[in-house]
Amino acid sequence: MKLMPLRLLAAVTTAFALIAASQAQADMCGKPAETDKITVVADWLPWASQGPFYAASMKGFYKDEGLTVDIVSPATSTDPIKLVARERAEFSMTYVPDIMAARDTGIPVTSVAAMLRPLAYGMIVAPELGITSPAGFKGKTVGVSAIPATRAYFDSMLASANLTEADMSVVDPGYSNVTMLEAGKLSAISGLSYSELMSANEQRAKDGKPNFLYWPFTAYGVPNFYFMVLAGNDSWLKDHPAATCRFLRATEKGYHEFAANPDVYNKFFAEKNDVFNLQDHANMTKLTMQDWLSADGKLFTQDESVWSTAQDWALKMKLISIESKPDDYFTNAYLPE
Repeated sequence: MKLMPLRLLAAVTTAFALIAASQAQADMCGKPAETDKITVVADWLPWASQGPFYAASMKGFYKDEGLTVDIVSPATSTDPIKLVARERAEFSMTYVPDIMAARDTGIPVTSVAAMLRPLAYGMIVAPELGITSPAGFKGKTVGVSAIPATRAYFDSMLASANLTEADMSVVDPGYSNVTMLEAGKLSAISGLSYSELMSANEQRAKDGKPNFLYWPFTAYGVPNFYFMVLAGNDSWLKDHPAATCRFLRATEKGYHEFAANPDVYNKFFAEKNDVFNLQDHANMTKLTMQDWLSADGKLFTQDESVWSTAQDWALKMKLISIESKPDDYFTNAYLPE
């Protein structure tokens, strides 16, 4: 009997493995949910990042999957991943560096879905101070969120200028960051290009002043990995695969509803989050809508190479000390077909 060439055998084996994985994935969503209650800790007050979740809830997509989903705003910016780690919530909206830092200390959390993809984050700087590079932060007071990921981004920027946080006063301005920047109480703040920067420049235009400067962290040594991801506790995920898959399937439907009828949800955001007005919320929704999608137009999928690059940076920045397999940080296993 003629033996199958090794290369062909490997290809056939891989094909069967992919078929088996696909069938297992389909079976996962096809089974009843192991629980009917899920709590999601959001990243902040309601805004565009939470659109698919609120749309899925308000349109009954979670109910169709046998789930009751509560979306809660965190008391502090560091709460989301902590609550999932302690199994006080099933999912949280969090960040790539926070996933890596948690696993580095033995906390079993995993990213189950990519949310907003580009790292549209940086420092917003008052132009009247004459600061032309991060070196100009020396001796100044700057506002940087206490979220570990944001501090790591900022430290990477400072390292490019041979500075550390000890060379300046770094404070966490909380939700007052834009107000304090505009009032001149801070020389710069960390912020997103499609939220804080947008809002701050709108006010500058009304005051007849030039726009704030914006220095993206990705221009100062930070790789352009996913901005926000959805995290779950490993133990809970293992025990609730059908609930996880059904939750993500409903959220995917929520994204399409959100994209088709954004005005409904922008009004809801404006009612629940008056840090931004209705037009601001509409602008943020428009600017972020495509950021949910991968290059091939898919929702939630994650790429090992993105996590590998992120890990190299995190090791360099000493955010983590243990080199793990990149796929220890994330999984696509629970995504619906």
